[in-house]
Amino acid sequence: MDDKIYMVVLVLVLLGGFYLVSVSQSPAPTSPVYVNIQNGSSVYMEHNTVSTNGEALRYVEPDKMTVSFSVETEDRSATDAQDENAEKINDITTALKAMGIKEEDIKTTYYYVNVKRESHYICENDSDREDCYWTYINVGYQVQHTVSVDVYEVDEGGDVVDTIVDEGGEVDYISLGLKKETQMEIKKDLLAEAAENAKDKAEAIAEGLGTHVTNALYISESYDYYPSYYRSYDYGVGYAEAAYDSMETSISTGTIEVTASVSATFEIQ
Repeated sequence: MDDKIYMVVLVLVLLGGFYLVSVSQSPAPTSPVYVNIQNGSSVYMEHNTVSTNGEALRYVEPDKMTVSFSVETEDRSATDAQDENAEKINDITTALKAMGIKEEDIKTTYYYVNVKRESHYICENDSDREDCYWTYINVGYQVQHTVSVDVYEVDEGGDVVDTIVDEGGEVDYISLGLKKETQMEIKKDLLAEAAENAKDKAEAIAEGLGTHVTNALYISESYDYYPSYYRSYDYGVGYAEAAYDSMETSISTGTIEVTASVSATFEIQ
């Protein structure tokens, strides 16, 4: 009986000693460290990694212009209003195609038929008391058809605007942007530049700490591209009136800002 008790105590002592040895050999937890860079970027370090952000910027001349225009017609008959609207739209699209605009680059973006009403104040005096009320009378129909036109010869944009106005359309806005192929090419270049910028920052920090960068453990990217919009009411005068006064519209394209950024976490040793 005493031998059994002795063996149990011995086992407990051995287990307790093994636990103490294991705990004493466990590495102490490392607290995250944040490092701020003078240029405003921030770096997060935890254990043997460093995280940085890289940026790239480019100003590009637009190679695509989108013109949005509308045709509005009114008539007492809904059918007549629609027919008149369709005739004007057909005249405009025919003229645009004659300029070389492809049919697939002319798209309807909005079509609306609205009942036009007038309000009347009615007073009936058949009795001793006055009985007045407001009522609404249908006086016709209004049709609005909005179309967008993609123009890839940007220097011909002014001629497109003039053609639309001459054929009875009203230009709502002009957008200057980039073709999809151009966007993809610029995005690829900017992301590569931003990634290199992020790596350069990480290597500079690692060198300052007496270490060096090895592998990229995590990477994320973003890309921003903002076309320029010019609306007729921004200038307090419609494009139709402006085109009529000058007889020739000139479009100044300017440049478009395109940016890309890359966030990356690198292993350092």
